[in-house]
Amino acid sequence: MTITEFRTEFPKIELRCAEEYLEKVLTFAEKRGKLADLKDRLERLNGFPGGSHLFKDYAPYSFEFAALNSKGHPMLIGGLLYYGAGDSGVGGPTYSVRLEEATEGWELHS
Repeated sequence: MTITEFRTEFPKIELRCAEEYLEKVLTFAEKRGKLADLKDRLERLNGFPGGSHLFKDYAPYSFEFAALNSKGHPMLIGGLLYYGAGDSGVGGPTYSVRLEEATEGWELHS
């Protein structure tokens, strides 16, 4: 998926990080066979009334987000975090509690 395709498919997500970082994450997802998983989570962020802002997170291949209401004000802030297979999230690199099954992919946290 290219940046142009990203902007077309998710028009309500505004990048607040370098395009190169998004390209890196998209390429990683494609190589791992996890692009559909990532796109599913991005579609959720795209669905908020005012869209979402996407920021680079400190965890690898992860993002912070601010989902906006219809007036453009933040209504939900969280992370779109990547977990490797078997990664519980306890400790680095994500430092977050994981509630779902420990499979590889992205999860939304708020």
